[in-house]
Amino acid sequence: MPRAPDVPSIRVGSRETPSPFTSLGTKGAGESGVGGTLASVANAVNDALAPLGVRVHDLPLSPPRLLKAMRMEASTR
Repeated sequence: MPRAPDVPSIRVGSRETPSPFTSLGTKGAGESGVGGTLASVANAVNDALAPLGVRVHDLPLSPPRLLKAMRMEASTR
């Protein structure tokens, strides 16, 4: 089992590369993780509402929007 003294030292560095496409040279960071998270939450909500026959397809998943979807499903039964 390797221990801390067995691991070689790690040198951390960074390099700034401003974006030529924005006025401040800024870039996005971390947005790629948001898409999967939102899809996971939407799927979890749909799984929770499945016994009611409700499926939501639009974000944000606000309480009024979920209640409206549940009422619409109840009115079609």
